[in-house]
Amino acid sequence: MKKINYAFLAVLAVCANLDAGAQDNSNTVTERWQCFSEQDYLKNEALVELTRSLLTGVVSVAGTSHIAYFTVAGFDRRWDFGPDGDSWKYAFIIEPGGSGMYYDFSMSNDGRAKPRQFFNCVQR
Repeated sequence: MKKINYAFLAVLAVCANLDAGAQDNSNTVTERWQCFSEQDYLKNEALVELTRSLLTGVVSVAGTSHIAYFTVAGFDRRWDFGPDGDSWKYAFIIEPGGSGMYYDFSMSNDGRAKPRQFFNCVQR
């Protein structure tokens, strides 16, 4: 069983709290994305929903929501979630064209992983 870094979780909780307080500010940028199976051309059923405001976000899939750390890495939007010491177990990345990719680092020994699932994402 992996050891949980409680200090890291505390910092994330403080960031989430600061972020939530900042949401009343009209200058705060918030986003909502819906991601669909690559075969769902009509975009009828969202499989993943992502939201963000400042430094935090939420990844919702299959009736479960995960608090995430949000960043813009180059042109890509990235939600990291599932804290694992000083790193993350999972990531969801959306490229500028709307291509979404889910990564699972939980079994990686070197911190690298190939995307496990691909999605078409639209900003709402």
